[in-house]
Amino acid sequence: MKVQNWLSLAPQIELSARLFGSRGPQMVEDWFQLHIDRITDPGFARFSDHMDLPGVATADYNQRHVVTNLGQLIGGIRFFAQNLDHPFVKVIAHDFDDLGGLRKCVAREWALFKPRDLRFISEPDVPLPAKARVDMTIHAARYSNMNGADGRVTLSPFSAPEEASAIVEQKFSDLRQTSPDLAHALTVPTPENLSLWHNAGHLRAIDAGLNGTWETVGLFAAACGSVEWLEGDIVEEEIVLSEFNGNGFAASAQSAWATRTGRDKDRLLIGTINDLNPASQVLAIRAGRPAVLQYVFLELDP
Repeated sequence: MKVQNWLSLAPQIELSARLFGSRGPQMVEDWFQLHIDRITDPGFARFSDHMDLPGVATADYNQRHVVTNLGQLIGGIRFFAQNLDHPFVKVIAHDFDDLGGLRKCVAREWALFKPRDLRFISEPDVPLPAKARVDMTIHAARYSNMNGADGRVTLSPFSAPEEASAIVEQKFSDLRQTSPDLAHALTVPTPENLSLWHNAGHLRAIDAGLNGTWETVGLFAAACGSVEWLEGDIVEEEIVLSEFNGNGFAASAQSAWATRTGRDKDRLLIGTINDLNPASQVLAIRAGRPAVLQYVFLELDP
């Protein structure tokens, strides 16, 4: 199965060539092949080892290639925020002209799980059909194309990861009070995550000059990785404490990271931002990282 034959992947192939030149389409091809391999790889379904859904066999969690007279798709069952009460189907690729037909196909094929939605990747800012909503935007830019540091913040190592843990705890405590839906949708970095990032040199305190003194206002962490087929440095976490919101410190931190000495200017800084967090989307764009793709949920009929 060639990646060029899938209608839904055409925008991603075009984006890959724009970002990575001649090797871009092969990156999409390699990523796509990994998903094809998961159709027959029994090891992939091991993520279900802790799940015990009635009537569901381990093989049911594998990805599937579904062919109908209206189109074909490759996809698999997932669970939103690891909640077994919120199953959805991740559509890797499809060639349906009509998303209504895609919805019916997904609902029928994965009826055993009773999924609420399907999720697919599209270009940003495209018109969405009824019953569709953006889940997350994927932001990316070369370091050379990001805005220069404005000097409003500096990035410095924490003396211990426990300092970062205190910031995470305070931020998510505030979010659970002020934005419970967003707090539920986000993954809270664990002390183990923070310790690994700290020890690897990927974790930084965001320090801002306030009233003549420098004060820690949040944290930033980025490490080598990928989002789907996009490769570069991934923003693992960026937090600005609630009391310092509205100052644009997140955008300043991204710019400070981008302009550090020794940075490979052709490398991408990539990150996903939940659509319930429009302020972070605005700040990423302000730093020079536009949305290049988006994850879209499309509700299935009950």
